[in-house]
Amino acid sequence: MALNNLPSFRYKNQPSISETGRETDLIERIFSDFYSLIPDFSSKIKNIVPRIDVSESNSNYYIEAELPGIKLKDIDVQVNGNVLSIRAKQESNTEKKDKNYYIQERHTGSLQRSISLPNSADIEQINAKLQDGILRLTIPKKEQAVTKNIEINSE
Repeated sequence: MALNNLPSFRYKNQPSISETGRETDLIERIFSDFYSLIPDFSSKIKNIVPRIDVSESNSNYYIEAELPGIKLKDIDVQVNGNVLSIRAKQESNTEKKDKNYYIQERHTGSLQRSISLPNSADIEQINAKLQDGILRLTIPKKEQAVTKNIEINSE
């Protein structure tokens, strides 16, 4: 099939292949048009799983989870074995019957994130605090797991 017989994927103000004389323009447009048809699920996915930061110091592990707009009573943190689970629910208080939405990006429903803790985590001493939409967990390390610097003597 000759390139001149291919269907046009041209938008307004885009030159056709005969105007540019470059076959690669057509290929680039086909792929860019194809990828523009794939829905963007990234905004929905990031609302389902809370984003977290995990760090450690010499004596503690730290987990910070983003839970903006979620009330303390709607958050549940549990440890089962060595798996820490953060669950939350966010409900909308507004009636939707009177509105015709064009875009609705705010999430209502359940959020969940599970994290495997190392064996050195002291799960009996976990401290949790919610402030400004950030859940901060401090997980002490067991005494035998605390890193100790050893001084090296010369002979």
